[in-house]
Amino acid sequence: MQLKFKNLLGYRLLSLFFIFTVSNSLQAGLKIYFIRHAEAGHNVVKEWEKVPKSEWPAYVGNGDLLTPKGDIQKVEAVDKLKKYHFDFIATSPSIRARKTILPYLESMNAKSEIWPELNEYSSYAKRLLWDSLPTPSYPILGNSGKIILAKEDSVYFSLRNDGQRYYKFTVKKDDEVAYSSEIKVVLKSLVDRILLKYGGSNKSIMLASHGNIGKDLLRYLINDRMEKTEAIGNTKIWMVEQQKDGSFKLKMYNDIPVGVSKGK
Repeated sequence: MQLKFKNLLGYRLLSLFFIFTVSNSLQAGLKIYFIRHAEAGHNVVKEWEKVPKSEWPAYVGNGDLLTPKGDIQKVEAVDKLKKYHFDFIATSPSIRARKTILPYLESMNAKSEIWPELNEYSSYAKRLLWDSLPTPSYPILGNSGKIILAKEDSVYFSLRNDGQRYYKFTVKKDDEVAYSSEIKVVLKSLVDRILLKYGGSNKSIMLASHGNIGKDLLRYLINDRMEKTEAIGNTKIWMVEQQKDGSFKLKMYNDIPVGVSKGK
């Protein structure tokens, strides 16, 4: 009798655990984390404008080189990123983005896939959320130079079979409508790829990229212009979570949970 009771109790506990686990997994949605690269040389040009260029350190104006501050930021980002679990990591092909995420990959013995859609562009898409944006009649994706991945980089990075080349814009940012329409092609491809693989799941993915595309991607995901929102800080994180209706809700911006003031 005692044995049967123990078996019954164990079965009920197991059933409750199963129900609790399934319930939680159904409530959890896809989480997309985004981290901007550490401070690089192109970010500090204005700070050095009054200094003769002959006296500039080598990193000033060079987007491939991190500043001394950026070198510290990339190391400090490791502990911050370790607070989360990522089922997948994608990185911009840019050197500064790779340098930023590399210490984390090394510490976790993880690997990131290079996604050309995460590469940076020069300015925000001012008309991104227009419903009437025209679709470019010419190819944008994969229409530029080949992405080079050195042999030593292949330890922690890999190229997609269908992502070996950069995208290429054909218009200038002054043409706001055409420029925004080309950016939308890149963002749609990026989001479609994410949703095809992880949409509707309880997975968490990380994207390591840049300020302009990071802000536009967020605007695209949550359908909000975010006109009064500050820029994404270097090595700062935003996160969105997919809702039951398929939409995305902003949960964190610049490391701060949404709805929580900086002073708390």
